[in-house]
Amino acid sequence: MECSLASSTIKASFRRERLELIKPNFSNRVSKVLTPSLSAACREGLVDFAGYYSQRMNDDFPKTRVDQFLGGVSSFVSRNFWHRALEADYIQVNGESVKKSFMLRAGDLVEFDFYTIYEKLKNESLRIRIPYTLLFQCKDYVVIDKPEGYLTHRIGFIDHSVMSQVGEDLNSPMYTVHRLDKYTSGTCLFARNSVSADKLQSLLRKGGIHKYYLVATQRKLSRFSGLMCQPIGKDDPRIHKKKQKVDYLNGQSAKTRYRFLSSKGSFHYYLVRIFTGRQHQIRVHFQNAGAPVAFDELYSY
Repeated sequence: MECSLASSTIKASFRRERLELIKPNFSNRVSKVLTPSLSAACREGLVDFAGYYSQRMNDDFPKTRVDQFLGGVSSFVSRNFWHRALEADYIQVNGESVKKSFMLRAGDLVEFDFYTIYEKLKNESLRIRIPYTLLFQCKDYVVIDKPEGYLTHRIGFIDHSVMSQVGEDLNSPMYTVHRLDKYTSGTCLFARNSVSADKLQSLLRKGGIHKYYLVATQRKLSRFSGLMCQPIGKDDPRIHKKKQKVDYLNGQSAKTRYRFLSSKGSFHYYLVRIFTGRQHQIRVHFQNAGAPVAFDELYSY
C-alpha cells in the first residue's frame, strides 16, 4: 500500500482547555487505600464515545465498596460526585441501582451513563460534536483535516478525540497511524483495520510518508534554512508531565528541516519537515533555536 501525505499545519493559537481530561491518577494517598488488584480494576474501565461506562469485575477483584471503587476510576471526578450519583440511583450493578455501601464482588457488572449523570448533577453537558473535514476515504484508510484544540486519539477517562468521532460517523473501527498534538491542525491519517495500520506505520517508519508543517514564530531564526538534529528527551515533570527538552545525554535522535517562507506583521512563517516523530519535536527544536512557536504556552520562553 502506498500513501503520500503533505500534512499538518500548526496554527499559532494555543488556548487553555475548557476541560482537562486526565488519566486515572493514583497518588500516594490513594494507593495506600487501593490494593494492586483494585487499582488495576479502576484503570480498566473507561467511558466510551457515547458516554457509557460498562465494566465487569475480574475474578481476582477484591470485595470493595462501590463508592471506593468509583472514587479510584478517575481523578477528574470527585468522590462527592459519585456519592450524589449513587444516592440518585444513577449507578447500576448487575442491572439494579445500588447505594454507596454496596459491596462489589468478582463478576459484578458496573454500568452508568456518565454524560447523563454529569449533565443532571453539574448542569453542564459533556456531549460535544468534534469538527473535522473528510478529505479522502477508502476501505483501508481515512484522511481528515483535524482542527486545533482537539485530541487526535483518546487520552484519559473521557473520549473527546477526533479519531473516535470519525469512527462514530463512518461506523467503522479506526486505528492510529500517527498523531498530531492537540493544538496542531492539519491532515491526519487513520487506518480502518489492523492490517492497514501495520502497513501504514511501517511505511511511515521507512520514510514513505512525508510530514510537512507550517510554523509561525514571532522571532526570526538566524538562518534562511537549515537542519535541526538535537536529541530530545523528557524534561523535569515538575514543570509539566509532558514537557520535553533537548537532551544530549539521554535524548532520542530527532531530525527537523526548515525553510523560511515569508513574514507578515510580527510573524515569521516556516515550512518544516520532520523526519522523526518525537513528542513536541518542532516545538522543542524551535525553542532551542531561539524562535519558539507563536503562542505556545509550554515552550514560548
